[in-house]
Amino acid sequence: MVPKIDFKDGIITYDNLFWLFNNTNGLINKLEFEEDLLQVQFFNEKYILDVGWYPHIGRKGKFKVYVVKNCDWQNPLFIKSDNTINDLITTIKQGIKCIYDHEHIQQ
Repeated sequence: MVPKIDFKDGIITYDNLFWLFNNTNGLINKLEFEEDLLQVQFFNEKYILDVGWYPHIGRKGKFKVYVVKNCDWQNPLFIKSDNTINDLITTIKQGIKCIYDHEHIQQ
């Protein structure tokens, strides 16, 4: 079952993440994870929420969520790592909140 994540006005431009939530046997092979799992653009590409698995392919990796503004990947507004899917869902929601809080401050 895919979790409810309100992306608000965000546009999902890449999704290789949500298949995890439909895994019926509950076993997830972390060796199958890729660096690029999810990318969502906000406010006409002004902000990007990016979810990946680092290091690329491997059991010792972690989910990482980045929020960047104006494609400035060297200075993310938000970055957080998680070990579990449940924590990842919470972190994605925090990343979305970061975008809307930051945009509200800028206006």
